[in-house]
Amino acid sequence: MNGELRTILTFQSTHHAIAAQDKLQYARIQFVVIPTPVEISSNCGIALSIASADAENARHMLMEPGTPKIDAILAEARILGGKLIVLLPSVDGE
Repeated sequence: MNGELRTILTFQSTHHAIAAQDKLQYARIQFVVIPTPVEISSNCGIALSIASADAENARHMLMEPGTPKIDAILAEARILGGKLIVLLPSVDGE
């Protein structure tokens, strides 16, 4: 699991995050509820971390009518030393 690429889903509200959890559970997409990294958003206090391999599936599932809007997706995060490390793109494009 160390070095695993993760996708972080953030939402406009906790209500939206909980509704998304229900949808992902129904689809059997594994996720971990985490505090929203401040590097990504400050809208909602919780976010969902999913394996990047499941990101496309989750995105389609969460874009169905009646599903909470995904506020932001950050596909650049890794688990290193047991911690989620958010990898932001560099300013100069390197």
